Amino acid sequence: MSSDNKIADVIRQIKSPQFQTEYGYRRVTTLLHDQGYLVNHKRVLRIMRQNVLLSTTYNTRKRRYNSYHGTIGRIAERVIKRDFQTT
Repeated sequence: MSSDNKIADVIRQIKSPQFQTEYGYRRVTTLLHDQGYLVNHKRVLRIMRQNVLLSTTYNTRKRRYNSYHGTIGRIAERVIKRDFQTT
């Protein structure tokens, strides 16, 4: 069993349904470091791609972009009260 297969098995345990299936390669790399495995994040990403273990949750946009921030500043008081109507 090669070291990549061993790491892939550990990644499957980390991403099992009883734990978090939404973990991405960065969080998985951190958990592997916590368990004592000395692996690079690029290697974890490659192994997860090869074994179809990447998270798809964060790849989709949950909402559309909206630049409206509400009323900004203050609206000036209408002091002159002019009536701009033409005949």
